[in-house]
Amino acid sequence: VIGLVGLFDDHPREFPGVALLQGLAQIAAQAMANARLFQQLDESSSRLAVVNEASLQLSSTLELHDILLSTAERLCGIGAVPTCDIYLLTGTDLLCVASVKDGEILEDWEGTLHPLDNWATVKLAVSSSATRQLSSLDDPQRKHAEIAELRRFGYEAELIVPLLAKGRIIGLVELLDAKSRRFEADTVATIEAVCRAASLAIDNANLFEAVQLRRHETELLNAIARRTASSLQLGE
Repeated sequence: VIGLVGLFDDHPREFPGVALLQGLAQIAAQAMANARLFQQLDESSSRLAVVNEASLQLSSTLELHDILLSTAERLCGIGAVPTCDIYLLTGTDLLCVASVKDGEILEDWEGTLHPLDNWATVKLAVSSSATRQLSSLDDPQRKHAEIAELRRFGYEAELIVPLLAKGRIIGLVELLDAKSRRFEADTVATIEAVCRAASLAIDNANLFEAVQLRRHETELLNAIARRTASSLQLGE
């Protein structure tokens, strides 16, 4: 059952052709169900297009900061929020590596280090490897210290999405809104999909940087070795 049809008259009477009316109602119901399915397919196609576009953009560069900022800006648009912060896990701390608010980069917040123990709900998201949604400051999951911190910056709603690469947590994304709200399930699913693509891109960028560093170190050692050998040959 997806709905009902009501026919009314201003005087008592028997309705003729009830079977016909029931048949028309069935046709209308099928049309409504088809329209709803088409809408769902259209929304699913739109989400897939967003994720594919994000994946292509993220895979087009190995510059870590470019990847992080691109992800933050895109997630702000998907979630319809003013602020997105991205943190990487460094031991038991979170290092903010990208912060965007109202389309502007918050350079003062980037580079800040935060002990994971100070943020109970964030710590829970990390330990469970699961997305956490907190719709308002009154959410029972929040601790007093977190409420005070969010109130200081003027935020109410929060979506926390862990960044997973090769089965391990490398960081998290935090979306913040100034008003109380719940993120729709489709929106959360799209954000999670973009975060999965971002996690892979971040991991690849880190690997690339590590390879480049090792290559530079090898070249430096080779150069020192050549100069040392040359000095020995000259009797210096």
